[in-house]
Amino acid sequence: MSSPSGPIEVVVCLVVVGLKGFRVPSSLLGQFRSNPRGRGPKLIKILKLKKGPGLDRVNNKAIKCFSAPLVVLLVVIFNACIKNCHFPETWKKAVIIGILKPEKPRDFPTSYKPICLLSGLGTLFKKVLKARLSDHLLGNGLLI
Repeated sequence: MSSPSGPIEVVVCLVVVGLKGFRVPSSLLGQFRSNPRGRGPKLIKILKLKKGPGLDRVNNKAIKCFSAPLVVLLVVIFNACIKNCHFPETWKKAVIIGILKPEKPRDFPTSYKPICLLSGLGTLFKKVLKARLSDHLLGNGLLI
């Protein structure tokens, strides 16, 4: 049996792709308000600090240092993305780097572990989508 996050991830992908004629339920909008004690700052606080930045060059440490006006602007951007079923292209792209495995020769490509560096803002947006969708699905009895 799959974990509860499995179906939610699929729904997130469907919403983000931008289905023609799909209307975002109003219960998904407005849950991530600019309330300083709301979900936004809580999700920002749980971002991991030791993650490298993606192509947008914004790392999680910088996001955690956002002032209240920047968090409000981020909320507006996230709400607009959800309302328009849009996931910015730069948040989808990743930087892939190779980390040398311990005690392996540098000459062979198999001696490296590929590491994918994703955008911190994209990661935060996915967390917001997942939280909103799970609240909506659980609140309306659509997910057991």
